[in-house]
Amino acid sequence: MNALLASTAVVPVLATPSLAGEQVSQLVLGEGAEVRDHRGGMLQIRTILDQYDGWVHEGYVRRLHLGEVEAWLATAGWSEGALLRDGSGTAIRAPHRARVQLEGGSRVRLPDGEVGEILTGSIRPYHDVIRAGLAQQPSTWAWREFGGAPYLWGGVTA
Repeated sequence: MNALLASTAVVPVLATPSLAGEQVSQLVLGEGAEVRDHRGGMLQIRTILDQYDGWVHEGYVRRLHLGEVEAWLATAGWSEGALLRDGSGTAIRAPHRARVQLEGGSRVRLPDGEVGEILTGSIRPYHDVIRAGLAQQPSTWAWREFGGAPYLWGGVTA
């Protein structure tokens, strides 16, 4: 198992292999990373989306083979801040850019393999998100997506 998917809404990526380490980035639900090393319950990773290096706790992730993670990312939809409900009825926030599999209608497959339902917001096929983004100026896209959001840290979540 040389890769992982984030299985919680937000996974802190830390500078050191300690939960007390400085947060240097984040993974959101369904994002992937390659596993480089491990120390105890901490995994040294490199994110697939932006090649960021850091450490995550294994409790936040699902370990898989790199090919499985790449296949997930190639077919996963892109969240625009959707609220989901898992099979047990628990509400789960899928932050902006979270990745889940679209299964038809309001059904989605979560990174942990569970089936969920979209309650509010939207999850679109990734190719639709890219096409729409290319059709406008980057500043227009950024304002539409993040205008009015408070700047709290600099990660990928509001």
